[in-house]
Amino acid sequence: MVARRPDDHLDLPAPSAKEPSVRDLLPDLLLGWREDAPAAVATVVAVRGSAPREVGSALLVRADGTVLGSVSGGCVEGAVYDTALAVIADSVPRLERYGIADEAGIAVGLTCGGEIEVFVEPFSPASFPDFDLVADAVRRDRPLAIATVVEHPDPAVVGRRLLLHDDGVNGSLGSARRRSEEHTAELQSPMYLVCRLLLG
Repeated sequence: MVARRPDDHLDLPAPSAKEPSVRDLLPDLLLGWREDAPAAVATVVAVRGSAPREVGSALLVRADGTVLGSVSGGCVEGAVYDTALAVIADSVPRLERYGIADEAGIAVGLTCGGEIEVFVEPFSPASFPDFDLVADAVRRDRPLAIATVVEHPDPAVVGRRLLLHDDGVNGSLGSARRRSEEHTAELQSPMYLVCRLLLG
């Protein structure tokens, strides 16, 4: 894992010593977002049985090959890295599953006996135009949650997100409902969602 560069001018909290999460990668994410540098973010969205990382662990891959964070402690990092580069190239998010019962899981070295699901999505101002709101909420120590569609029968819906914060709601999960109804009705739909609680 490449060490994070200090960016004091971003005025964001320093990463914690625990497993790297999206919140821990925020300074690097914001820097790349401001520079419009192509990147992909991989996040563990489900864990079954024994696994090296918990749900929420994250990995940032830049187009230049720079890697920050971790989703498996090394077990499937290589496979996730390749997927991230593919996502950067075609801007299509992917949900990948790795487990000891799967031939692919064995091939990439997941031998802990568990299974993990990793959602890999493109990251740029075009794919996440409201990311400045996320960074601002963290800077102000305000509650924020991001609901992201990671699996859906319609591929066009995968990757859509909804930001829930104390000032309102931003984004869409693909429904034609009004925003005032969306964050209650959509989150109760059969869509497979991951909600990243950045701040409690």
